[in-house]
Amino acid sequence: MECVVQGIIETQHVEALETLLQGLCGAPKERVRVHELCLKSGPNLGVVPSEVRLLCDLALPTPTWLLHLSKPGVSTGIVPTAAAAAASLMLNSGGKTL
Repeated sequence: MECVVQGIIETQHVEALETLLQGLCGAPKERVRVHELCLKSGPNLGVVPSEVRLLCDLALPTPTWLLHLSKPGVSTGIVPTAAAAAASLMLNSGGKTL
C-alpha cells in the first residue's frame, strides 16, 4: 500500500514523523518504509518551517489509513511534535479514532 502524507513541520522534528506514522497505522517500525522525503523552505512559511512531502509504503495486507496533515487550500500551521500532530488530526476527524 502506498500513502502520501503532506504537511508543514519544523525541520528539527522530522524524525518524529516515523513515530507519528507508526501510531496512526498501528504497524511495527519494520513495516513502515519511507521511499521519499522532500523538505523545502517557503518564503511565506516563516523562518524555520519547511514543506514536507513523504511517500511511504506500509507492508500491510489491507490499507488501514490515508492521511493528509494539511488539506488542499487550508493551512494547518506548524506541527511542532508528533503528539501535537496526532491531536490536531483527532480534532480534524471529529475526535474519532483513526
